[in-house]
Amino acid sequence: MTWCLRLAVASTATMLTSTLLVFGGTTVSAQAANAFGALDVVSSPVAAGSTAVVITVNASHALQLTGVDPVSHKVLWRMPYSASGVTPGEYLAPAVANGIVLDAAPAAKQSNPVVRLSGIDAATGKKMWSLPSALLLSDNPAPCVENQDFCVTGYNSDQSTELAILNASTGQPANIVSGPSRALGPNLYQSDSSTPTLEQLTSAGAIGWTQPASTIFGPGYDPGDGWNIWPVGSLNVGSLGATASGNSENFGAIKTVGFSIATGTALWTVPGSYMCMGPLMFLSTQVACQYSGTVKRPKAGATLSLKGVSLKLAGFNPASGAVAWTQPVSDVKAMTSGNGLRFLDGTRLVVKVPGGKSVTLDTATGTTSPVKSATTLWCQKLPIYKVTAFKGEEGGGMRQSAPVHYPCTSNGKPTSNLPANFPTTVGATVNGVYIWASPKGLQTHTVGLSQTTA
Repeated sequence: MTWCLRLAVASTATMLTSTLLVFGGTTVSAQAANAFGALDVVSSPVAAGSTAVVITVNASHALQLTGVDPVSHKVLWRMPYSASGVTPGEYLAPAVANGIVLDAAPAAKQSNPVVRLSGIDAATGKKMWSLPSALLLSDNPAPCVENQDFCVTGYNSDQSTELAILNASTGQPANIVSGPSRALGPNLYQSDSSTPTLEQLTSAGAIGWTQPASTIFGPGYDPGDGWNIWPVGSLNVGSLGATASGNSENFGAIKTVGFSIATGTALWTVPGSYMCMGPLMFLSTQVACQYSGTVKRPKAGATLSLKGVSLKLAGFNPASGAVAWTQPVSDVKAMTSGNGLRFLDGTRLVVKVPGGKSVTLDTATGTTSPVKSATTLWCQKLPIYKVTAFKGEEGGGMRQSAPVHYPCTSNGKPTSNLPANFPTTVGATVNGVYIWASPKGLQTHTVGLSQTTA
């Protein structure tokens, strides 16, 4: 997933043996104490062969790239890591391609954003190659070109940006493209142009098309005010933030657009922000969040006020943009922030309807049903964490973590029980073991094929 939130700191169906643990600690039940203290996880785990790779932060506020074995419950290796120039509101994600993990290690002090890139063997932690020159990243490195290469964007001395495509096995550059600055979605980049401009990378590692954001979304939309775009079939589907007016933002002006991956042509538009601009990305269905009302931008350190803002969810066909259903909801804050969301799996979301009653919304059909009190759900949080800041850094070193999830009761209380389903949008499966990031560290569960759902 690739999305950006504005930080508030700047801003038992099948009986199987369950193993829930904290890496670096002892085997425990879900939500046991000391999990986060043992391994403070700030990214979702990514499968790399028999290894799961995550980004963690230690007690000294230094980031680390960490490889773990979900089966033996061992930390296999750790490497220093840096966020470099990645936007603080965008969460970090490990880049894995062809069994190699890309490490962006601090080239000097932690307070210096310049990094040196190395390719790490996911199984052993052995350094396979290193680039000779240090650089300042403008975004997260990511796998690309059929997951055989790494795409890395960085700044030149004149503040222009380049995209380097590096062979994952050797680190040798396969291509260098001027312009791309940061990814708005897989293989879709914002350029370094002063006019917000989108560029699409082809599967061969070349720029397929370049379009001003206004050509696709219309005037008044800017990735500088947030973004959430994802490939669905032959289209990119997503939203850009609506340009703010003074201290106010009109959430109701945000729209979701489906545009061709091949040509950049906009094919349809749906009112509303795609997946509430990120918090609903655990869903495998397509949902737009249709707001009414204007919000005021908070002062530094304050939370966003949504007083007077209403919201309804709309399910739509990603091929045509046709809206299939709508559902008014009253839990606007949870849908907007992502904190406290409850769900059964990739299609069934718990929402509060007007009046405050909680129901289960099937986002594939739009139908609702009562929430069964005995059901174990997934709950979501989006923590904020601190790293050693470099001088003048936006947010002062405060960063947005990737979403973390934990089993919870029907009313949102943590529980040691496990849900019946283990969504692929929440965790990764390695050698039959499902692993996910929770508020208390990495946790695992041995799963059957029928339990993992899209």
